[in-house]
Amino acid sequence: MKSAILLGAILALLPGQGADAHGTGQHDAATGAVSGTSLRQSETQLTVTVDPAAAVARVVRVARGAHVHLSVFGAGANTLHLHGYDIAVKAEPDQPALVIFDAVHTGRFALEMHLADDLLGRGEKAVLYIEVREP
Repeated sequence: MKSAILLGAILALLPGQGADAHGTGQHDAATGAVSGTSLRQSETQLTVTVDPAAAVARVVRVARGAHVHLSVFGAGANTLHLHGYDIAVKAEPDQPALVIFDAVHTGRFALEMHLADDLLGRGEKAVLYIEVREP
């Protein structure tokens, strides 16, 4: 009985799961497009596919105060770091990396993928900017 209650609580916290989930994000693997859907008034789910070859990272906007569930596809086995919120998530190959946070600080924050150093000694690349604005 306790394990069923615990499992129900865990599923309720997962993006797109549980009784309170009323929408899901969409991504287009061919174009790397990002989309988001409001789950509740204060929750937002975003899905993004990383394009390491892109010269410029995309920008997504969320309202200040939103509880954000960000699913990142295509990060390989790299670490993702959301600057400004100091959140680091280790991605697993062939699995979406989940970055979950409360958007309490306004501004534009880089989501960087930490890679092995290239020839110039750079070891990170911005793959997405999250812009938090007043609603």
